[in-house]
Amino acid sequence: MRKLTFELEFITPAFIGGADPKDAELRPASFVGLLRWWWRVVLATFIRNTEELFKYESLLFGSQDRAGSVYLRLVDVPKASQKMNENLYILGQGALGRKYINAKQKFKVVLICEDKYVKLLESLSRLAFNFGGIGYRARKGLGSMYIVGEEENLEVFKPQHWEKILKDTGIKTETPNMDLPNLKNLTILKKTESFTDWEDALRKLGELYREIRLKERKTPEYLSMVYYFLRNQSKNINPSRVELNNLPLGLPIMYSLARKEGDKTVRVQAQLTWKLDREDNVSDRRRASTVLFNIKPGSIYALVFKCKFLPEGASLRLQAKGKYWNNSNPRPKDFYIPANIWERRYNTLLNSLIDNLERIGFRRVSI
Repeated sequence: MRKLTFELEFITPAFIGGADPKDAELRPASFVGLLRWWWRVVLATFIRNTEELFKYESLLFGSQDRAGSVYLRLVDVPKASQKMNENLYILGQGALGRKYINAKQKFKVVLICEDKYVKLLESLSRLAFNFGGIGYRARKGLGSMYIVGEEENLEVFKPQHWEKILKDTGIKTETPNMDLPNLKNLTILKKTESFTDWEDALRKLGELYREIRLKERKTPEYLSMVYYFLRNQSKNINPSRVELNNLPLGLPIMYSLARKEGDKTVRVQAQLTWKLDREDNVSDRRRASTVLFNIKPGSIYALVFKCKFLPEGASLRLQAKGKYWNNSNPRPKDFYIPANIWERRYNTLLNSLIDNLERIGFRRVSI
């Protein structure tokens, strides 16, 4: 067995819940999950069949039926810092009052594996640890880190780099699965940006994120759909005309409208999510963003995967949330955008997102 050791340093705070979700704790399972996700990205670059893909994923990291071939432990684990009191846009409400692992904290990840997996895990670790994030809002720049002492190297994004490694490991390389995130449907963009500290980095990323999401200080889907829904005017919504520019950034999306109720101001709420069919009773289905933002010293990366967003036939669902509905403003019925309307526009939405990123200073990176 061989031992690989990587010293990592956080660039931005990491919110990783332990037994107490308000506390912060670095756990091996979080790093196994990160490696496993990027391993799936690599495998989908060469394997279309999902059963075959899962077989090789389990070979390395295990499943319910078998133990994995890689063992991971953490050394010199940093302690949780104080509670977050910064009210930064990119943090969202979920970070306030939570403890976190602070930026500039160093620790080691130790991987133990058979000799035949050494080159594979060296490359996979450089991909996951240098361009992935860990914990809450990892896809929005939180929990960004890097391998200490190593220069930024984009070689690990090249399919040909992985083709040789997989063949040497005995894994056949065939047709990619374009429904899943993989290295062949990935567009890499980078913006050079100087930061004074992690707060400055997250503040600047938040400003960029706002520029991507908002139109006239509201999101496009709010102006074309949610505005009418919250006022019980769904009859004025044309599903074919709804602007869904923010769909690739993940679901659910929450919206609110302030209104007076007696002598106080309350907010009625709505949530955009998705549903498999009208009998699907799960109310809060999630879909992670297919865009990953990662902060580096002196730059921000945006990794855009042009993969399938939702299962075949899934509808988008706008539903009322919260308690401030009454007889004068009754809770509206769920509003749906059928799959045949949004699915055919999705690739256009992704291309528009990339155009918007370039408009605000990101540049495509050729590898």
